[in-house]
Amino acid sequence: MRTLSRPDGPIAFLLGKPIRGESVFPEVFDRLRRHGREVRVHLPHETGDFVPAWLADAALLVHRGLNPAALAALIDLEQAGLRCCNRIAATLAVNDRHGVQQRLDTAGLPVPTGSLATTWTETLALSQGRAVVVKAVDGRLGRGAGVIGVEAAAWPPEAPFPGPYLVQDRVAHDGWDRKVYVAGRACRGLLKPWPRQGAAAQRPFAPEPMLGDLALAVGRVLGLEIYGVDFVVGETGPLIVDVNGFPGFKGVPDAARLIGDYLLY
Repeated sequence: MRTLSRPDGPIAFLLGKPIRGESVFPEVFDRLRRHGREVRVHLPHETGDFVPAWLADAALLVHRGLNPAALAALIDLEQAGLRCCNRIAATLAVNDRHGVQQRLDTAGLPVPTGSLATTWTETLALSQGRAVVVKAVDGRLGRGAGVIGVEAAAWPPEAPFPGPYLVQDRVAHDGWDRKVYVAGRACRGLLKPWPRQGAAAQRPFAPEPMLGDLALAVGRVLGLEIYGVDFVVGETGPLIVDVNGFPGFKGVPDAARLIGDYLLY
């Protein structure tokens, strides 16, 4: 992280959507304010003002859910020395699932075998005779909205979401997604069944050292500070199947403390 030019300035939160009832952010704001920090919240998608004038005086910019245009508008401020969490370039890059897989694979981290398909016709051809999961390369579609994994005979003839597509080998596993949430070096986990069965079916777990180490390695490779890593555990061990820059932390024990303390220190 870069040295701040205005360490006593406000902590700015630029959010892609208004805060809803189950959001972790109100608790994070309260924690920061209890430590004497001013918190300002701005919704650039709603106002159309991507870079409000007061942002130049901020000590820290925290952003989540911004579109590429809003993120690109912040690059000059970051390059001028404004600390951003996560870094703008890292946030833009993590939305490219194929690029993420390539970078993690090059770094020697465990990922499923995958191929890039530009059209749905090409995707269907790559899927013939294979057990695969197909994902939108654009991770902004959402963690569930841009993912499909069905038996070969059930593949829809038309694209269920826009391409291009990442076609990954489906990993035989125990039916649980191990989601590890990271803030700095602190890791927390949620077990979620796959296929999805709703929030009631998930439960917290303490990531074992191997998962924690892999999750932290993902952050180092991709330049992320607050993020989530999805694992499945197959016959050969854990595999990284998705990465999310600044997830919602819904259901994560003491999430507000983890995030707040990292932003403070």
